[in-house]
Amino acid sequence: MRDGQKYSSGEFPATPGRRSNPKSPGGIPSHGKDGSVQLPCPKRILIVDEDILSIVDLSRALLRFGYVLSHATDQVRAVEAVKNEKPDLIICTPDGRKLDTPQFVKTVQRLPWSRSIPFLFLIESGDGSDQAPQILGPIQYLARPFTSEQLSSAVQEQLARRRARPAR
Repeated sequence: MRDGQKYSSGEFPATPGRRSNPKSPGGIPSHGKDGSVQLPCPKRILIVDEDILSIVDLSRALLRFGYVLSHATDQVRAVEAVKNEKPDLIICTPDGRKLDTPQFVKTVQRLPWSRSIPFLFLIESGDGSDQAPQILGPIQYLARPFTSEQLSSAVQEQLARRRARPAR
């Protein structure tokens, strides 16, 4: 690891309970009747990737925007994380050996309360992943390399889509 620490899938610092800041994409703070500032509930994002360095890089980029993060490195842990964490968005790399992406999407969408969870798939540009959209259907894709701002924009777009469509 670049920072000298080793993380297993259960040890990654996911910062549970992290509070959103007023500039976060979660919304603008409102004022209560007593004049107190009420911050919006931070959005929860599940990152599914076999590469722990990729998880660390994505986490660093997303934590700047006030999201609460969790992660999984394989399909079994990802399904359990969806059940336990109830994320607002799932960011996934669909080309892993430990993840059957179409099956993972179907499994998540079979859970009654999770049908409205949007997916954001990170694909390598020019690696043949251009076939993924036909396989997976109408899911948002972001080609690597990308900037933190492009990632944030794609995340905000997916979270807005979730707010626009009710859970089935």
